[in-house]
Amino acid sequence: MSCTVTAKGIDFVRNDGGLSAILNVVNIRLHNDTINKLEAIIRASPTATEEEKSSLISTLHKLPEDAIKHLNLKLLDLGMAQIPDVFHVIERVLSNLI
Repeated sequence: MSCTVTAKGIDFVRNDGGLSAILNVVNIRLHNDTINKLEAIIRASPTATEEEKSSLISTLHKLPEDAIKHLNLKLLDLGMAQIPDVFHVIERVLSNLI
């Protein structure tokens, strides 16, 4: 009788995530459209001056890819934290349309 250890078995024994941690990775790719969207958000800000907007956009274009990824993740975190508020806004808009 022979025994073999599966990848899940090795992950369990090691308790470090092992292969599962590698295989369950989510990749986020940034395209030029991402930077364009961020730029549009900055331009649409009602509270920032034109000088502040220009400075932020200039800085945005100078950022390395890793910094833009970090910025996007922070924005995603903030957006996810606002989901209950967004739900209520959608609910109000939809009720006004009916």
